[in-house]
Amino acid sequence: KFFVIGNHYLFTQGRSNLALEYYLKSVDALEEIEGGLLYMQLVNLQGAANNWSGNDEKKAVVTFEKVLKYYQDIVNSNKEISEGLERQMVWVYNNIADPLITLNRFEEAERYLELALPIAVKYNMTLPYGRYYQFKAALFIKQGRFDDGLRYNLLALEKFTEIDVSPFISEVFHSIAQQYQLS
Repeated sequence: KFFVIGNHYLFTQGRSNLALEYYLKSVDALEEIEGGLLYMQLVNLQGAANNWSGNDEKKAVVTFEKVLKYYQDIVNSNKEISEGLERQMVWVYNNIADPLITLNRFEEAERYLELALPIAVKYNMTLPYGRYYQFKAALFIKQGRFDDGLRYNLLALEKFTEIDVSPFISEVFHSIAQQYQLS
């Protein structure tokens, strides 16, 4: 397993609980500030760490919802949304879909994925675009829609191959193999 921070990949190699511990410390340290892009990034990472470490998908969703609330408060205040903030939201929308799919909350997952796509397209963000396809594939596979799942996995593979992100390419190949076993 690994975590993505900006353009950096942190491979945990079985150390996801240790990674989670440090993300939690980071978020705790920023709780007093509660605001700004850094806060959003760290809370997003905390949610991702909860999800990817297998700790608790429900806790991951609650954590992502903190970031969503913060973002919605900015939107409601009519403040200008910075490019950095908008780019961060593509990760939040993609990341919250993952535990929602695991929890069989398909409509919510799809709604967040559809919020991520226009931002990824707007800024030509290949990695989040690929993750969008990857999570769409997971959603369809979980629903038993294997042909749609395969189509989206192949699109994810195409995006990840463009930027040569072998960990994600490996995940997609694994998903396709599992899909063929299920169908």
